[in-house]
Amino acid sequence: METKRRRGKPVIHPPIEHLETGRVFKEYTEAAESIGGSRHGVRRCCEGTQKHHHGQHFEWIMEGEDLNGRPGRNDG
Repeated sequence: METKRRRGKPVIHPPIEHLETGRVFKEYTEAAESIGGSRHGVRRCCEGTQKHHHGQHFEWIMEGEDLNGRPGRNDG
């Protein structure tokens, strides 16, 4: 008997930047697959509970910041 996997609500979070390469990802899964890691490890890096995952660093790009974490041009 096959069972369908239940899917929860989609997680809404800011874009994720891979600090070593500068690549930006929309989902934890995408970022994790790029390094062969887990989405949970990427999420923990973004939250600050973990410094790196598989030797790589990730963080959220907050609204109003450019890709280097500096205030954006429209912030005054």
